Amino acid sequence: NWNAKIMPLQALGDDGSWWTSSVTSAVRYAVDNGASVISLSLGGMSLDPALQGAIDYAYSHDVIVVAAAGNCGTGQENGCDPTKPGEMGYPALFPHVISVGATDATDTRASFSSYGPGLDVVAPGSGAIVSPLIARGATPSDATTFNYTSAYAGSLYGTSFAAPIVANIASIIRGHRPTATVDEVTGLIDGAAVKPSGMSGYAYTNQYGHGVINANAALTIASSFNQISPS
Repeated sequence: NWNAKIMPLQALGDDGSWWTSSVTSAVRYAVDNGASVISLSLGGMSLDPALQGAIDYAYSHDVIVVAAAGNCGTGQENGCDPTKPGEMGYPALFPHVISVGATDATDTRASFSSYGPGLDVVAPGSGAIVSPLIARGATPSDATTFNYTSAYAGSLYGTSFAAPIVANIASIIRGHRPTATVDEVTGLIDGAAVKPSGMSGYAYTNQYGHGVINANAALTIASSFNQISPS
């Protein structure tokens, strides 16, 4: 989405710890300052009324919220309850939130990715290679002649990396169809998802939600809606 603007808000400490007040303040600040889509790569296992209030505030202002499902796929991961494999966290489990799990390069749910009946879709989030095409060098000429991919490339794992991919698709849909409501965008993303073999032909499973995200299909459907004239 070439016309998108990014509003980066740090709601967590540098060590990954967070207070509800900082997250709710960030969500409300984003809403009040014109955000159309909010991506939350964070979560906790407690149902926090204050956080739910912030999510409801975003929804009431027609702001899309996307959140990571969590990384407790086996229950053995750090900070997870081994007696609750797959446990999802909040805000992913709140109503009006697009909750996102992670897949690997074969479109299989990543073993660490949380899952359950609250899951919307899954997106790449296991071993994804991320790097800038060109990094700025010491001189202007460096920026146009040097490619620093090898210096900045890395493998990323987690639903925290899958959620922003879905937030980006939501942003593109809003770019094509600005009048689309939160529920309509959610429906487009869920409805356009591809069913991987792991879903065994079902339309929805706890392991994959509605399936693997498909930006092209979602945008095609959104664009077709724009061409429909009211009778």
